Amino acid sequence: MLSEQASPACVQVRVAAWGLLGLVGVLGSALFLATDTSHVLHMNAGEAWEWYGRALWATVTSLMFVAIWMVFQYAPEEKIMGAPQRIFYFHVPCAIITFASVFLLLGASVAYLWTRDLKWYDLSRSSTETAMLFCTLVLITGPLWAKPAWGV
Repeated sequence: MLSEQASPACVQVRVAAWGLLGLVGVLGSALFLATDTSHVLHMNAGEAWEWYGRALWATVTSLMFVAIWMVFQYAPEEKIMGAPQRIFYFHVPCAIITFASVFLLLGASVAYLWTRDLKWYDLSRSSTETAMLFCTLVLITGPLWAKPAWGV
């Protein structure tokens, strides 16, 4: 399980990095699938994009399973909080992706208002959906951690 060379803090950073990497992959996949790639990327939405979408989803799914395994099997249990602290491995990356999606929404919305180009509108719509998804996850995982941590 835990190598003797790695300190618990180092292991927690690794697990959080894997979780963040997996969630960033989910963000990229969601933006890819929600955006009409034929005019955003100026390419035909043909077999190459279908292959890319499948490969992206396979990679993201694999990374998420690795992250989940690392959270429950590889990361040591925190001494004070115990098992509820493991929720942070999902809560914090979800919050980071929520903020990133909202900032992307801001940039794409300003670009659309400036240029009236529909590719910016599509990007703002897809980033809105992604932000709502991850914000919902933040609002679910936050209270799951707060109940055992604060007793509220």
